[in-house]
Amino acid sequence: LRARYVGITPAWHMNKRLWNDVYFNSDVPDSKILELVRESYRLVFASLPAKERKCYT
Repeated sequence: LRARYVGITPAWHMNKRLWNDVYFNSDVPDSKILELVRESYRLVFASLPAKERKCYT
């Protein structure tokens, strides 16, 4: 993603190998930003304990 889009860079104050900053109003299409947000949410939600996941369903 970083090689494809100027608007995606290593995240500030995070593990730069694993985290990205995604900038609005850049060359990243809105559809790609939505896709990235949905995937991030899915990954975080899946990592929650079952008890907490149940609260959000």
